[in-house]
Amino acid sequence: MSKDTNKRTVNTKKKIISSGLGHSIIVLESGDLVTFGMARQFQLGLDYIKDKERRNGKTESDLPDPVDRHSPQVVPALKALGDRMANAAAGSSHTLAVSNAGHVYSWGSGAFGKLGHGDDINVRIPRQVEFKRKRIARVACGPDHSAAVSEAGEVLTWGAGSYGNLGHGDNTEVRTPKLVESLLGKPCISVACGSKHTLALTAYGAVFSWGYGGGGRLGCGDTRGLFRPKLVEFLKDSPCILISAGESHSLCITVERGQCYTWGVGDYGKLGHGDTTPQLLPRHLEYFRQTCLTWVAGGTFHSVRARANPHLVPRPALRAAPHTRPRTPAPASVSSWAARPATRLVAPTTSSRTTPLPTVHWSAPG
Repeated sequence: MSKDTNKRTVNTKKKIISSGLGHSIIVLESGDLVTFGMARQFQLGLDYIKDKERRNGKTESDLPDPVDRHSPQVVPALKALGDRMANAAAGSSHTLAVSNAGHVYSWGSGAFGKLGHGDDINVRIPRQVEFKRKRIARVACGPDHSAAVSEAGEVLTWGAGSYGNLGHGDNTEVRTPKLVESLLGKPCISVACGSKHTLALTAYGAVFSWGYGGGGRLGCGDTRGLFRPKLVEFLKDSPCILISAGESHSLCITVERGQCYTWGVGDYGKLGHGDTTPQLLPRHLEYFRQTCLTWVAGGTFHSVRARANPHLVPRPALRAAPHTRPRTPAPASVSSWAARPATRLVAPTTSSRTTPLPTVHWSAPG
């Protein structure tokens, strides 16, 4: 049983929310990062050693076993830096965070070098990742690999590369951030990591994919894998403003009218097309044809989307500046579909859904 008895000390809006296999993280508008959930692989990052204690010889090996947290807790090591967090991502067993100064911090399981520190050692206290003077704007986590987008629009990846998902032209493991050279000259604003594949979105709305191609998750019309990024040709006439990679499927939202496309493995109905058929090419999600979407995300067995309140927020224009920071989501309603256990759907059902289902009595805070 967790001894998590700390009272909530923050009451502010959420800026970024991300969930891993057993933990969740939230970047608050105050710039604080809070984490909660499973702690056994140090992915919460809630340990902290004061400078005086370090001078007296205390190390991470002297810390007690980590404890699961049942409510959000501020990450003390990041708080002590005095730099606000701007972006963050949760993997299955590790976490990344980006500060307003463009610095990246990682912690949790170090397997496959996914923390970016040049080794496979687990890290309990957030530790800065070296990017050789590059300022980072966004990060993404897969189960065993990581990715980042610099303020100059460069994409860097590291971690497990067995399926070519790092985009470096091979399937080797990389333990420090490495530039994806194939995307040079194509400034990117976002990156997304699935379990074995990766997506990137350019400042002009083009989507690139690479890695394992099983089930058509790369959106290139077949199931072949790719060791280097390739343009998703099907979307070239439909510039996108958002991408998301589920465990074995992919999603995007277009600039024009906020339309959603999904592709890849369709088990449990997670593509939202009314069946479980895999899609080798991006397919328009007809359910939302009359809806302007602002956000979408894919998990292992399910997907969710958010719809902006049209009376409060205008449709954002495509961002042309690669260094643009993530914006706080607009007030929205949420729908979910697919999944096995009902707990993933946040709706009164115990069966899987092959088409979107609005959640009950919930809307995002304004």
